[in-house]
Amino acid sequence: SGTEHNQTTNPYSGTLTYTTLASNDAATVQLSYKRILAGSQDMSIGSFSVTHTDGSNSWDVSNNYTLTMSNEDSKLVINKKDLTITVDDYSRAYDGTDITAQGYTISSTDGLASTDQINANTVIYTYQQTAGSRKNAGTYNGVQLNQGNLTFTNSNVSGETPSLNSCYDITVNPGTLTVTQKACTIAVDNKYKTYGHDDPAFTGTVTGLVSDGDLGTVTYSRTNSTVNNAGFYEDVLDASYTANSNYAVTVNKGDFTINRAEMTVTATSYSGTYDAVAHSITATPSVTEGTTLYYTTSNPNASGFSQSSWSATNPTYTDVTNGQTVYVMAVNPNYDTAYFHYTLTVTPRPVTLTSGDSSKVYDGTTNAT
Repeated sequence: SGTEHNQTTNPYSGTLTYTTLASNDAATVQLSYKRILAGSQDMSIGSFSVTHTDGSNSWDVSNNYTLTMSNEDSKLVINKKDLTITVDDYSRAYDGTDITAQGYTISSTDGLASTDQINANTVIYTYQQTAGSRKNAGTYNGVQLNQGNLTFTNSNVSGETPSLNSCYDITVNPGTLTVTQKACTIAVDNKYKTYGHDDPAFTGTVTGLVSDGDLGTVTYSRTNSTVNNAGFYEDVLDASYTANSNYAVTVNKGDFTINRAEMTVTATSYSGTYDAVAHSITATPSVTEGTTLYYTTSNPNASGFSQSSWSATNPTYTDVTNGQTVYVMAVNPNYDTAYFHYTLTVTPRPVTLTSGDSSKVYDGTTNAT
């Protein structure tokens, strides 16, 4: 008699019992059934043979037996196989669209039969969130597979795409989707101006946005706007924008340079006659506020000139001077240094002596009377 065949052991092997055979006889039975997919099917005796063994010799004695099925309604039962599918976790940066599941993993222990393959076009993921609400940066849990939609093919069964849950008890472990912040960079342009002029328009470049306006109106400004002296100011040009949780914003600040303005210095050479008065030249810079004048009688362009030769004291000349060159330097922290030179000449003063006639009586001396 036959018994039920259980797929969890071996669907093609069962237990058969039969009446006692003659001594040294052994029976071989092959059951006949064709079912492969889960379910049940009647089965019958496909073949029956009996072999008698005597020492080293054996021969078929099947004709000595009459086979009768005592349980003709025996069935083969193929039970469903356990199948565990895990929806893969997936992460990507914000791109303005809903994030979707990208795949699944079948358990290595509770997996598909080696003959089976899930039909990819029947894989449908389901989400806890409504369409359009999985696009912003964040975590989205509970991604499932629509089990009822899944079908599969079996390499031993042609022309059929049975439902996956007809042959498998399916367990789906949900997946988690994560939308990360998208990197965005605001590069503020370096700028400069000349001392005394208005600030230029500050500009920059925004890269990495999905849509223009995602950071609102980006504006640029100088953080040290009250500073206007000439100099180099690092990282003082910044950007302002509307925060957006979908972006990780990096601002590369710009540098600002205030260049020195142009300045001149003038003076008029002096030439005069000795008069016992100290003479100098008054140099006049084009910018007087904050300007210091320095003087030297050494040529600053000459080899070996020492900067220590400059003095804030304006040299004066009283005695005769034959064309003395004086160099003047105008220094202001907000202006380019200006140079000028002039000459100062003091000539001898002419003196005219006039004497009248005189006489005396000889007295043997040089004394005049």
